[in-house]
Amino acid sequence: MRLAPLALAAALLLALAGCVPSTHPSAGPSASATPVFASDAEALAAAEKAYAAYLKVSDEVAQGGGHDADRLIGLAAGNLLTDDRSGFQTFIAKGWHSEGSTKLTNIELQSVDLNAGPSTPGAVVTYLCEDVSGVDVLDASGASVVSPQRPNEQQFQVTFDLSASKLIPSEREPWAASGICK
Repeated sequence: MRLAPLALAAALLLALAGCVPSTHPSAGPSASATPVFASDAEALAAAEKAYAAYLKVSDEVAQGGGHDADRLIGLAAGNLLTDDRSGFQTFIAKGWHSEGSTKLTNIELQSVDLNAGPSTPGAVVTYLCEDVSGVDVLDASGASVVSPQRPNEQQFQVTFDLSASKLIPSEREPWAASGICK
């Protein structure tokens, strides 16, 4: 039986392999083993910072009549970026510009899912309140185009994609439940 010596040799090689000290350095923890945020509070703080940066540039683009909306790339993504670009095209077409700034007055964490994969980014979802009482949109003649019925505060559910360890707002939907704007 010629198979028996081969099986014995294979078994011996496997046994010896376990006895030989490894010369390969052990790998440290993988990047995916290290959490992006140490806590939900840290994720919320990162979301607040990302949204504040987005609002600042969005307001600046609106104040400039909708021009240079590409400044939002990297600060917004997905449907939010698409919707903003479309809205700023309206500003350009109608000769509108804004005055004043939007204020983020409250933000609460809804969920955190940082299990990003190759085809699915991690996400942080928040509820937030924007105060637009100091913002006016003016036409080319300087007349306001803001509806008198526009509420001073607006509630949204905002989704932030996790991209390269950075949160980027990508979805913003009106939130009808009460309590975010206190």
